[in-house]
Amino acid sequence: MNRCAFFRRKSGAEIVEASIVLPLFILTVFSMILLMSYCFLFLEKQTEMHGKLMEEAIQPASLFHIEEQDETVHKTFQGIFFGEMQKEIRGHVYCFSQADLHRIGRMILS
Repeated sequence: MNRCAFFRRKSGAEIVEASIVLPLFILTVFSMILLMSYCFLFLEKQTEMHGKLMEEAIQPASLFHIEEQDETVHKTFQGIFFGEMQKEIRGHVYCFSQADLHRIGRMILS
């Protein structure tokens, strides 16, 4: 009889422990998913900005200039807490007209 009572008390303690730990585990998993989606959005914007800057650097209008671009990434989230994650991205690329540089180099060396 003593063993049955011992096991009953133990299983009740496990249920109470699971009822505390399981919601925290689920909250942690959902928070990780939210963070990964924000990181993916940030990476996507950064890649898009890099592509735009590289397209502008291919055909520069002058011999040398610096092209800059700024974007802001933000994501709002709702649930137990309401908030917004935000980060600014700054990109710049140095644009050289290779044909003009080649001509200037040939003029200097001649």
